[in-house]
Amino acid sequence: MSLRIIGGSFKGRLLKAPTGPLSRPTMSIMRKAVFDICQSVIEDAHFLDLFACSGAMGIEALSRGAAHATFIEKDKKTISYLIENIKTLELEKQTTLLAGDVFTQLKRLKAPYHILYIDAPYPLTESSDRPIEKLLTFFDQSSLLVENSLVFIEERAPGTQIPRMPLTQLAYKNTRQFGSSLLHQWEYHSN
Repeated sequence: MSLRIIGGSFKGRLLKAPTGPLSRPTMSIMRKAVFDICQSVIEDAHFLDLFACSGAMGIEALSRGAAHATFIEKDKKTISYLIENIKTLELEKQTTLLAGDVFTQLKRLKAPYHILYIDAPYPLTESSDRPIEKLLTFFDQSSLLVENSLVFIEERAPGTQIPRMPLTQLAYKNTRQFGSSLLHQWEYHSN
């Protein structure tokens, strides 16, 4: 399967993406919506792409002017596609790839991030042990985000109710539906 980059310096270039039940590349309409929201902060931003799959979101961010993208992905086969996409576009110096469990790899991060995109495989987001709440709590309490950082979470519609969590620095903004997917947005404000 291949995806087309929809904007920026790599517009029109193709990315390779795996197929299968756990691989679901972000639709172009969703990518467009995210980067329309981010257009005023994408220049020179540091982008964090969790459950990165093909790396389409982070690569799209780099195409639109982000300074650096960090990808975290666990699946070895999927990582091979991500590495090929990075090499094809000669983005090795602007990217970091961390292979393994998201929660384990998050502990290795040091750089602050301006934009965070979380797109866990749908079976994982629909399980009783959803990572969304844990990830929101982690980022709310960490020093990995900067003032006005944007946090996006993608999941299948209709999805589950986003819980009212006692977050102190992440403010819930909204949820929008694009096709069969939901996009939830938060903004970070330090206290």
